[in-house]
Amino acid sequence: FSVHAMLSMDSLGPISLGLCACVLVWGLCWWMQPPTSFFDDLGRVLFVVAHPDDEAMFWTPTLLSLRPGTKRRMLCLSTGNFAGLGAIRRQEMKANCLAAGFKEDEIHIVDDPELQDGMQNVWSSEAVVRHVQAHAADVDAIITFDPYGASRGGGGP
Repeated sequence: FSVHAMLSMDSLGPISLGLCACVLVWGLCWWMQPPTSFFDDLGRVLFVVAHPDDEAMFWTPTLLSLRPGTKRRMLCLSTGNFAGLGAIRRQEMKANCLAAGFKEDEIHIVDDPELQDGMQNVWSSEAVVRHVQAHAADVDAIITFDPYGASRGGGGP
């Protein structure tokens, strides 16, 4: 019995094949796992947007990535009534949110004189904080824009 005979292809073939099969199965199992995300550990999420349609234009991928069972709320800080379309925009937003898995009582659209839609309007920081605090008491995360919003300082609240 020699070392050469122990390492021959005949003796390593079944071992190598079995090892390759194990590695392949492990790799496929790892690859097929659903990706983890920041949202996997969140139980309660509050989305804060400035206008109706922001939820659809900017947050649809995030809304769809929430795992089933995640409690969610949408807070919209204006009715979007700049062009007199506030009532229509409210209805559209509610329909979008319902389609994304929100319940009727999880959608809050604010109509505050200090937070009116318009390119020249400057919103009261205190009013924004007041409304966010009223809805954020029991959430794990608030998802919103950075301080510049979607327009990057190009006007509008």
